[in-house]
Amino acid sequence: MKTWYQFDIEEIFHELGTSHEGLGLAEITARGQKYGPNRIPKPKGKSILLIFFSQFLSPLIYVLIAAAIISLAVGELSDAIFIVLIISINAILGTWQEYKAESSAAALLNLVQVFARIKREG
Repeated sequence: MKTWYQFDIEEIFHELGTSHEGLGLAEITARGQKYGPNRIPKPKGKSILLIFFSQFLSPLIYVLIAAAIISLAVGELSDAIFIVLIISINAILGTWQEYKAESSAAALLNLVQVFARIKREG
């Protein structure tokens, strides 16, 4: 199967249903209704709750949780509380850092503007 760079220009025009003159207003309207607006969708950010729960998906966190459970089982309540406190602080700090990073990335995306030159009806 050919990829776009392997087609001749006339084959590309045929595949896309256009010509050297560009699309007419009627075709633009029809394609807009069929395919929707010609815009790049903005990525949706994660919710802060989803970011928080993703902080617990690390193998090291699993080891610490197991250590807290074992500490409780052997009667070391202070060790278990300390481990849970460390896990909680880690989750809060990780959530804050990741949320700030995603906010910064979204702000950078708002600064980038994409322009295209098009030809319409000649």
